[in-house]
Amino acid sequence: MREGVRRGLAVFPDTGLWNDFVPFDGKSAICGSGAGAVGEPSQATPMKLSETAYDNRETGCCARLDPEQWDGREIRWVDQPFATDRVRALLHIPLNFGKVMTRLHAAVEAAEAYPDELVWLSDESSPWGSDLYLRTDRDVPGLTMTRMSGRFVAKVFDGPFKDAPKWHESMQGFVKSRGYTSGKTYAWYTTCPDCAKKLGKNHVVLVTRIG
Repeated sequence: MREGVRRGLAVFPDTGLWNDFVPFDGKSAICGSGAGAVGEPSQATPMKLSETAYDNRETGCCARLDPEQWDGREIRWVDQPFATDRVRALLHIPLNFGKVMTRLHAAVEAAEAYPDELVWLSDESSPWGSDLYLRTDRDVPGLTMTRMSGRFVAKVFDGPFKDAPKWHESMQGFVKSRGYTSGKTYAWYTTCPDCAKKLGKNHVVLVTRIG
């Protein structure tokens, strides 16, 4: 077993996005990525974070993303559960991202409701906040749950957050090149700022609903 978790398309400063982050020890800190198949909800086998494919041993915090597993990947979710919470922001700069992430993971860990592959998506709905979605394998008591169904495509980007508008433009072109129409785009920020420095990569995965 392995020991082992950001929002729409705003321009963030290169530090401070997770500056309120408080690690949750469900044997390790929470903040990172995963690999493997993502599709219909997994069987509801009780699973703690340390029992998933999430491998953060390199940093002790965030797992290194394998871009080949995600770049260009098409995803189909059928009634996929996500634990949902709200992140407060000031003109697109998140104020309590780390606390929200820690709260979600504490509840999912207690319920042993992790899927084998971790994914968390952020949707910037206004300059004053964003909706955060953490994938689970079932409903989690005490949390607001959202079910997602549909087809999505992912593309991996790397670089400073000031390039986010360029990423968004590139993503729209990529979706069009696949012959699809674009729906809502979510952002999966795979590392906290400290781990981005340690790993030398600031991978952000944009996940767009396609039709």
